[in-house]
Amino acid sequence: MPYNRQVRASEAAYLLEIQSEDEVVRILRSVSSADPETSAGQLNFLFRDVLSCALARVIEKVGVQWKKACSYAEAVLHTLIFSDEGATSVLEDETQELYCLVGDFQLVRIFLRSREDGKEVDVGAVKPILFPVTKTEINVTRALRPILYRARKQELVV
Repeated sequence: MPYNRQVRASEAAYLLEIQSEDEVVRILRSVSSADPETSAGQLNFLFRDVLSCALARVIEKVGVQWKKACSYAEAVLHTLIFSDEGATSVLEDETQELYCLVGDFQLVRIFLRSREDGKEVDVGAVKPILFPVTKTEINVTRALRPILYRARKQELVV
């Protein structure tokens, strides 16, 4: 999966289901670690930033502040998906799904859960919180899979 592929702002708007390109540019600039490149008068962003943005929006919906949501999304995705060790198939794996657990508006745990037997394997961010008031489990695989499908449909990624 070419996560470092460049996508135009209009393509990112389609993938994120945001109507305004200006809004997409604003949001992606807050997520992106690098300045967007310009070619043919259009801003280009990395596909990985689009995925990080999508996950950050989901994390923000559970009450986490935007800046923290962005860093949590990057932490979750960077550990497995963006590594070069061949773990790029995590989002498309049929046997397990990637999850993150947010407790009291903090990233508590990143783990893989088997679809067959429900066994869990921690892959990062194990931070115990005693007696959390709020606890939300986010299925990262399900949150990002529609973006991958739309990207393939538009032939943005192979």
